Amino acid sequence: HETWSMRFSPDERVLAARYDLRGPETELVVWDTSTCREVRRFPGRHVAQSFDFASGGAQLISGTRDGVVHRYDLATGAEIHRYQ
Repeated sequence: HETWSMRFSPDERVLAARYDLRGPETELVVWDTSTCREVRRFPGRHVAQSFDFASGGAQLISGTRDGVVHRYDLATGAEIHRYQ
């Protein structure tokens, strides 16, 4: 995997990174910075171009190459909304 970008949440308790996988797919991985443990992984769901935190770090927003923006809840990993 190659790491292409990383972001800290506003309170710096969470770190998210985008990895390029084989082919066009990417993977977003989220860690708890106090324990250095992975807390969430968004594998192969979409091809992330960019991402950032929202709602004070409780959500992750990801923009894809096909022009779709996804909003995820970090606690559950569930997609909250998809913007076309």
